[in-house]
Amino acid sequence: MKIAPVCWTAFSHPMHRSTSTIVAAFPTVTQGRGAIADTLVTQFSKTYENIYSFYLARPPEAADAFCCAWLVGMTEKDTKNTRVGCGTYDWTFSSGAPRLASALVISIHAMVVLPPSTASQIFPWLQRAGYPWTSAAQACTFAPPLPELDPVVQYLRRQAIGA
Repeated sequence: MKIAPVCWTAFSHPMHRSTSTIVAAFPTVTQGRGAIADTLVTQFSKTYENIYSFYLARPPEAADAFCCAWLVGMTEKDTKNTRVGCGTYDWTFSSGAPRLASALVISIHAMVVLPPSTASQIFPWLQRAGYPWTSAAQACTFAPPLPELDPVVQYLRRQAIGA
């Protein structure tokens, strides 16, 4: 089974978002294909650009559910600030063919907002990470030494050791 960034358009159940560190630009619950596509594609791309979104694991074949960590980096269109975040996706898949995603919970564990001047360090890192599939260990290897990035890098390190 392959997960593509557009799988949310197939959902028949609500998409949920939870955060533990910062308010995100997503509503807490989004239901229906149109609303989910509007939230994750249309509205998101109005606010952000230069978006790099990584899955830090691959699902097994024929999985009914799959949880994986993610990493994202992007710039805000209005301010040119750089955002880097991480968390987990909890996917549920339909049992019949075609095996489409039926639900998704997006948990945001850390999201940092950095000044525009950091883009020259953040984007070369993200471009080396192996888009869109990478590992937490590989992402840590190339992370720039920015103290503001510590919450994200610490999360990635915990994921790399399986903690």
